[in-house]
Amino acid sequence: MIQGLARTAALAALAIWFGGLTFYGGVVVPLGTDRFGAAEQGIVTRDATAWLHGLAALAAAGLGYVAWSNPAGRRRGPLLSALLLAAATGVLVALHGQLTRQLDPIAETPLDPARFYQWHRAYLAATTAQWLVGLVTLQRRFL
Repeated sequence: MIQGLARTAALAALAIWFGGLTFYGGVVVPLGTDRFGAAEQGIVTRDATAWLHGLAALAAAGLGYVAWSNPAGRRRGPLLSALLLAAATGVLVALHGQLTRQLDPIAETPLDPARFYQWHRAYLAATTAQWLVGLVTLQRRFL
């Protein structure tokens, strides 16, 4: 019973995070940037990504718990997925903090735009890697 609830909760967290990240990155960010500009969209994105990171961490914890506590034996694939998702999320949280430190706290604009966008490119690459981990996890687990 507990294992079934844990699997359902882990799947729900994974689906909400993956769907949210996909929709946000593919639809909301481009629309917001076109409508309001990159700086204003960046302020919204800064706050929204905290939610996405929390959901990813919850999904990683749920996947790890389910894989580790599986009565049929621990499976390396799901454990690896959970660890990779957790690691990517940790990198993103660290990069997010670095990006925040690159902003003028009052104007909320980059202090050094070239340096900010270097960090931002790293953040986007890590987000892509995290998204790919989610995609592979969903494919291997449920298709």
